[in-house]
Amino acid sequence: MQQPPDLDAYIRVLHGMATKAEADAVRSHMASRSPEYEAAWKEYQDRKDRISEEQAEARALADVERLSRLSQLDEPSGSRIGSRAVLINGMVTVALVFITFVLVIPAWQASREAARRMQCPNNLKAIALACAQYSDIFSSYPPAGASVFSTSCGRWVASTSWLLRLTPQMGLETAFNSYNLGLPPFDAGNSTTLGVRLGNFWCPSDRDAESLGRLKIGDFPDDCRRRDPGPGGPAWDLAHSNYAGCGGIFPSDTGVQPNQINKVFRTLSTRGIFSTGSGGGRGLNIASMTDGAHNTILAGERCIDVVEPAGKRPTTFPWTSGAYSDTIFTTLYPINPNRLPGDLTRYQTFGGSNASMDAASSHHYGGASFAFLDGSVHFIREGVDSWKIDPTTGLPPGLVKKEFGFELDPNAKYGIYQALSTRGGGELINPESY
Repeated sequence: MQQPPDLDAYIRVLHGMATKAEADAVRSHMASRSPEYEAAWKEYQDRKDRISEEQAEARALADVERLSRLSQLDEPSGSRIGSRAVLINGMVTVALVFITFVLVIPAWQASREAARRMQCPNNLKAIALACAQYSDIFSSYPPAGASVFSTSCGRWVASTSWLLRLTPQMGLETAFNSYNLGLPPFDAGNSTTLGVRLGNFWCPSDRDAESLGRLKIGDFPDDCRRRDPGPGGPAWDLAHSNYAGCGGIFPSDTGVQPNQINKVFRTLSTRGIFSTGSGGGRGLNIASMTDGAHNTILAGERCIDVVEPAGKRPTTFPWTSGAYSDTIFTTLYPINPNRLPGDLTRYQTFGGSNASMDAASSHHYGGASFAFLDGSVHFIREGVDSWKIDPTTGLPPGLVKKEFGFELDPNAKYGIYQALSTRGGGELINPESY
């Protein structure tokens, strides 16, 4: 007769530690349901119950010891436990509030920026419609700046901006009527209008546009712009505009004597709707814009806090001045020039201006908004095809800066962005390319 397995064999099988032979023996013996099996199983259950009772007793002793330690504290254990629960609940509440803010605030800020991004194109569209109304009335678009060459100063003097001439068409007759068209924008007689703040010309994303600058006209070294008693004279308020007319690829001939203007400024292939000097101080008519209304940029936006050096920002972009760095931009440099390597003041143009003042820029992620001649408004991406800037020269390859202008290599190729800014370049542009 087969000898039954002992109790230890049963325990090893139950805990998975038995050998194959022991497992086979236990399995065979369990199948026979012999009295020895019943006795062994009862002995195993008794031993397991004793082990469980010992473990429970040990746990109870540990709980009693822990409670006795709590009772030795300064305050009653129940109060202590309650205060800890309150503290934990408070910490959980603070954590939930923090997580809620972390999740909600970015979405809230994104929604606000989306609203501002919608308002900016609306402002540009209003400007484009005002230009169309101006053209219907005067058979031309407003002049860029109607610059006049002063023989006494030997230089050009900027006159009224094209934006101010549009104010009657935008329902802003009060601002227009306060301005004297017979005086330069920085004359004491026009100082009141210079400080008039118009939200129609601000991008909601640029908070600097709303603040007034303080301009000491007497600090200018030449008599062409100084109309107050001198450096000790009064400071005038200066209101800004984020919107500028498109002058084409290159800065205009402001500040250049008539017999020294480089031919690059006089070619229709590089000039925009608001190139100063265009039309001899008169506005251009629609017939002179041969590239097509849907392929020609009318106006774009610029940010004040991009301007370098920073000390010039309070007096940057005065809305009544027709100077190209004030209310006219160019496409010589790419959209958002702060992406260019190095200090932006290295990328000089003329008259102390640089890429930060001449180029289009915005706080809208990825590009900037532009109004076109046909009245439409498009958001043009930063990555739009544009000629590359050589950081060593601060200019595109094939372009050389001279004393009174630029020399452009006839074989130099500009990009789609530059082509959109010209009014008579004859380029064929696919709207999907920008």
